[in-house]
Amino acid sequence: MKNLSQTFAIDEKVRILPLYINSAGEDLLDTGCRLYINADHYVLISSLEGTFYIESEESTATLKKNHGMILNKDRNYCFFTKKDRCKLRYVTFDGSGVLQILSYIGLDNSKTFLIDSYRFEADFHTIQLNIHTNNGYRASLSFQQILYEVFNTAAMQKGSRNIDLLNRYILENYCSNLDIQLLADVYGTSVSYLCREFKIKYGTSPMAYVNQLRINKSRDLLTHTRKKINEIARICGFINTEYFCSVFKKYEHCTPLQYRHSHTALTDDTIN
Repeated sequence: MKNLSQTFAIDEKVRILPLYINSAGEDLLDTGCRLYINADHYVLISSLEGTFYIESEESTATLKKNHGMILNKDRNYCFFTKKDRCKLRYVTFDGSGVLQILSYIGLDNSKTFLIDSYRFEADFHTIQLNIHTNNGYRASLSFQQILYEVFNTAAMQKGSRNIDLLNRYILENYCSNLDIQLLADVYGTSVSYLCREFKIKYGTSPMAYVNQLRINKSRDLLTHTRKKINEIARICGFINTEYFCSVFKKYEHCTPLQYRHSHTALTDDTIN
């Protein structure tokens, strides 16, 4: 039985928080293996790669990539796969206000939920950094930010499939690793249904809309900064420089460098 125990000393001042962090880490689950967990704290468990199953005394849950689940305190669980090799990530936590917080955000009944992988990645690494430096207070605040993002994403899924809420989500996240399947998951429908509804409302496809936002931002960076093309591509959410240049030329009918040369507002005193 594996015990997800704390990995750093928790200051007594941190323990008075309604929710505080005990540990955070990653693990691999090989095909056919069974991993037994003794959850002596609450645990947020998520799948980074593959699909695995979580078995408890009450039921068995399926956890797909970019989905998470809260494990209850003082329970035993078994993780196993059927065909995938899985990479999972966990954060253990406790505190006097945990039950109230989980109830408020609707995660108190062992439900699976969608995780915004881009934001979760950033918050998780912040947690690990603060654990490494024994800053339990900041680690705990970063974890509460993760829970807020879960709540925010779930609220959008429950919003009667409000396309304006999805638009707000896109406007807040278009520079992250968005794809059409993630947008469909957030909207709570199939990809084909989302594309149809989105085009009725906005006159274009979701990813064309996302790319237009990215190109708009890239134009500003090309004109007003000295950042390199590959850096601008990364900042604006493109998977690589070649794809950025291809999309940019489609929208602007010139390459990023040509655009910079003809629209630059830089002077020798410009600061990046």
